[in-house]
Amino acid sequence: MCISPFLLLTHVLFSLHILLYGLGREAEVTFSLGQLTISTLTWSSTYLAIAVGCTLTYSVQRYGNFAQSEFFMLGMYVGIALMWTDWLFPLSEASADGTLVWSLFLYVLIAAFILTGFAGIIIDRLVFKGFRDRKSSSDIMMIASLGVAMVLRALVYLRFGANSKRLVPDADWMLSEQRWEIPTITTRFNLGTSDWPIIEYGVTNYAYNNGFLPIVVFSTVILLFLLLTRTRLGRRMRAVADNPELAASSGINVERVHAITAFLAAGMSGFGGVLFGMYVRVNPEVGLSILLPAFSVIVLGTLGSVRGALI
Repeated sequence: MCISPFLLLTHVLFSLHILLYGLGREAEVTFSLGQLTISTLTWSSTYLAIAVGCTLTYSVQRYGNFAQSEFFMLGMYVGIALMWTDWLFPLSEASADGTLVWSLFLYVLIAAFILTGFAGIIIDRLVFKGFRDRKSSSDIMMIASLGVAMVLRALVYLRFGANSKRLVPDADWMLSEQRWEIPTITTRFNLGTSDWPIIEYGVTNYAYNNGFLPIVVFSTVILLFLLLTRTRLGRRMRAVADNPELAASSGINVERVHAITAFLAAGMSGFGGVLFGMYVRVNPEVGLSILLPAFSVIVLGTLGSVRGALI
């Protein structure tokens, strides 16, 4: 028998209400639809930025890449390193004037995608190509990706240290006035009393520096899905995923497809990482901490399915 999550939550709240009412105690539980929505959008896009890279790697190269979260982390630090350059540091240091400056934001997005993408190609050529040439199993390549993750994390520790840092494209991005106001419904349950739930209507705030994470990540993943399903490159990638030997005999350069896959998988994760660096203060352990939830996304969405990961 399948029980819906909403029905289960209602049952738990009702049971708690009866228990507290019998004990003569009060407890207030608040549910804000707006807060739940923006939190869901923010964290689902964070997990998706890693999950889509893992999905792409698994669908074409048939192994779970545990280094994918480190590409996410590299994207964060590409943005921070770019922010520190003499060319762009004046933008991040400038005082707030009420006007959003987009220059640094756009530069770090492009740089994170390209640089982490090239890092993915370099690692694929240096590490995983040798395993493919020796016809190594997926388990061996997955274990090798753990070693790659440890090396990348150590390199970031050596260069940036363990202190938490945050990407600030412009001081105005951090102002409380720079936000969207989203209508919301707030429900308060006074558990332990005979009062009915209190329903209130209002607004919840979604800051620009947080809101661009789901907007950009979901948009780019949809574009990636269209590339895989509607372009010649996408057909070649799917052919290599189905049967590399047959694809090679049909004239497809399999190693080039693997390189493009490594570039897109790493670049997408780095793309999300630089946006995540605007949301919270980050350190070299951030990627590792969200790796397992990202893997649960690709398992729930069916291994190797970009559409399933998106859903």
